[in-house]
Amino acid sequence: MLNKKVTLPVYLQYLLVGLGSFLGGCLRYWVFQWVDKSQRFSGFLYGTLVANFLGTLLIAGITFYFARDIPDRYRFFITVGFCGGFTTFSTFSFEVFLLLEKSLYGQALLYVVASLSLSLLAIATMYYIFHK
Repeated sequence: MLNKKVTLPVYLQYLLVGLGSFLGGCLRYWVFQWVDKSQRFSGFLYGTLVANFLGTLLIAGITFYFARDIPDRYRFFITVGFCGGFTTFSTFSFEVFLLLEKSLYGQALLYVVASLSLSLLAIATMYYIFHK
């Protein structure tokens, strides 16, 4: 997939990535707002956890659905743009740092393990759905 020849014009690649990123970022913000309003346990970073899980689920589903040969229009719009704007690994990393800075080591470890476990579960789920 990484060495595949791109068939879309460069301007269209940027347009698809930009539009996808915009929509993914807006959805991430909405998820954060929704999760914050419905959150019963304060202090845990559920919004980022949910966004990373759903984004990983989507990118794995698209990739496995197309058997790793994703058409350019979907790859640029959904996987690079939308999922790039929606998922929040940089936010995740910074939030882990802040927890460690506050000496909340147990919470930081739980957050890292939960984030990685749910992301791996999302990939395994999509693999099972499209490869059974």
